[in-house]
Formats: sequence, C-alpha cells, structure tokens
Amino acid sequence: MSYFHQKDLQIVRPMLEVIAQKASSIENEKVIERWCKTNALEKPDRAPVWCRPVGAWSEILPQKELLCENEFLRTIEYQLRQDLYKIEIGDDTIFNPYFETPTILDCNNQHLWGVEIGHYGADNSRGAWGYSPTLKTPDDIQKLKTPKFSLNKEKTNLLNEKYYEVIQDILPLKQVCSVPISSTLCTPLADLMGLEKMMLNCALEPEFMHSVMSFLRDSALQAMDFVEQNGLITANNREPMTCSYYIGDDSRPTTLKNTWSFLNSQEFDQVSPTMWEEFLLDYQMPLMERCGLTCYGCCEDLTKKIEGVMSIPNLRIFVCSAWSDLDQIIEATNKKKVIMWRQKASDIVFADSIDEIRNSLAQGAKKLNAYPKQIVLRELQTLNGNSNRLHKWTKAAIDVAEIYCD
Repeated sequence: MSYFHQKDLQIVRPMLEVIAQKASSIENEKVIERWCKTNALEKPDRAPVWCRPVGAWSEILPQKELLCENEFLRTIEYQLRQDLYKIEIGDDTIFNPYFETPTILDCNNQHLWGVEIGHYGADNSRGAWGYSPTLKTPDDIQKLKTPKFSLNKEKTNLLNEKYYEVIQDILPLKQVCSVPISSTLCTPLADLMGLEKMMLNCALEPEFMHSVMSFLRDSALQAMDFVEQNGLITANNREPMTCSYYIGDDSRPTTLKNTWSFLNSQEFDQVSPTMWEEFLLDYQMPLMERCGLTCYGCCEDLTKKIEGVMSIPNLRIFVCSAWSDLDQIIEATNKKKVIMWRQKASDIVFADSIDEIRNSLAQGAKKLNAYPKQIVLRELQTLNGNSNRLHKWTKAAIDVAEIYCD
C-alpha cells in the first residue's frame, strides 16, 4: 500500500539524492577520517569543527517554509533541509551512507518514572520555566515505578515501511536502537525533585538523595540490560562529536561495550566537587563502565571537578565548556584525552565583528595546538539577525584549526 502522495514525495526525494551524493563524496570521507583520527588520539589533518544551531533553527528554517502536507514527510523534509543548510555552512557535519530508522520501544508506565513531570511558567518551547517537583519528601519515593520496556515490532515494521516508500533505492535503511534511559541521571533527578531542592537535599537530606539516585541508576542499568540482552543495541560511532572507529571487535554482535556513553552534570554545576562525586558521579560510574568509551560534560563548569572527571576509566572526550578553565583541562588531560573545546554561543552571536570571533578562536587554538581537540559551537538560541554568522564562524574556526594543527 502507499502511504504518501507523489506530490510530497517529489519534494523530499530530490533532497535525499543530494544527501546521498554528499555521503558518498571524497570530501565526506575526509570529514569522517578527521573525526575518527581525532577521537582515536591520532593526528588528523586538522581539528574537526562542528556547530549545532539548536533553538536558532526556528529562525533559519521556519516551519511555514516547509512544502510537504503530510506530517510524517514534513518531519523528514525538515531534517533534510537542516542537512542541506549544514552543507552550505561547510562545517564537519557527517553524512552517513544510510538513513537511520528508529526501533520503537514501549514502556509499561504512562509516564517514564511512574509520575508526571511538572514544569510551570513557559507557554512555548523557548520561554523560561520552573520545576513543579513530585518528590517533596522521602515518603514520595514510593510513587516511583521502575520503567520496563518491550519491543513493539508492529510499530517498528510499519515505520520501516513508511520510510522505505520515501527512501526506496536512494539510501539503504538502517534500524538503530539506543538505551531508552539517559545515563546522565541528574536531569530526571532535578525534574522529580526540583533544582533548588535537589541542591539543598545534598546537605539536608542525603539519604533521600541516595534513595532516588539508586532508583534512577538501577532503572538505567535495567534498560541497558534489556536492549543488550535482546540484541537491539546498535553502534553509535557515526554521530556528531563522537564519530570514531568502531569500538572493539566488529565481527561479533554489538554490545554496549561497542558504544559511546554521553553524560554530563549540568544540574550539579553549583554543587561542590565532593557532593557531586557522592550524589552523582558515583551513580554514573557503573553506567559508563558498561560502555566502550565516554564523553563527559556539557555546559557546566568542570574546573574544580577535573580530578573526578579524569577518574572515569573509559573517558575519551573531556568537554571543556566556555565556563571551564581551558588551561587547567589541557594540563590535566596531557594529550591522553580529546578536549571538546566548546564556544560560548552568546559571544559568537552578539560579537560586533568576525574579527573578535577569529581572535578568540586563535587564542584558544594556539593553546590547544599540540593537543587532541574538537572545536564545537552548540546551544545557539538565536542568530540575532546575523543570518550568515554560522558560515563566518565555521570558516574562521577552520582557518585557525589549519594553522594550529601540530
């Protein structure tokens, strides 16, 4: 049976063909090699450069500009238009020679943790909001229910049929599956407990904290067991920032040991190193140990937590946010880890000239000259009317990466 009108398919398929050509290009092979060498602690031709517009996409590609009428195809169209825009920007975006389709997993709970997560104050996705916590006292822990997952073959097969009608012979389909619970843990903790209360509980209600963190850790471990024991987990080494050689032996069935883990401690930014280790890192450790390599950090300041991050046994990428001390992280990693050097989005967007941006990039790149590194710009919420700012930032970042590539 046919799910879509030819009119919509004729909008999407030409864009797919452009992406397929890009994926098979020599240029794309060089980009993949650049990431793989960097993340293997080998010497690439230069550091990879990558940007992620995030909230700025609504300015770059307003929904009203989409042409497809079918909602399923509108989602694909939007993804493809984003890919085409990244080609235009010219950063080290990876284009895979296949189209990923998700594995549909059902959860036994209506809400992931058995309780509804509440936020207040935001009437749109870009507004400010606050937490409406469910866990107010230790007695509330009994409200939590461990999430259990099952494979929904019918929905997965139906989704694959729809994707195949769209993609057909342009790109092969590749079904992918990841762990359905994030190993970060601190985000659901703040959702359940409230950010302010979470920080206070580190001092005032330590047993309450340990009980909730044990629940979250054990739930994540059970989710890991499910996807691994059922042969659902797929390698994730062809994604932005963690594009790498296959982890481990690719002649055997894929397990978590063949995957990357991505974790951070953003909600614990203002928590002391000692309490961060006790109430978060110690609970994240068994989750990271299940995987092959780890990328740790995001927008938080990890300067005073360097020792703890470096204690992660399979750490490969140390994320240095704009608020972390680059010099101290360089000294601590000592060429044994990849430094993901994150740029401060507001400094890029609101800079008066590209010269300011170029000078800042050059200062940092000079310090990182002989060290394994990535230059990454993320978390943009606006371009501030500078429609070509990402193009200019990318060129400036590539320029300095080529200069400081010893």
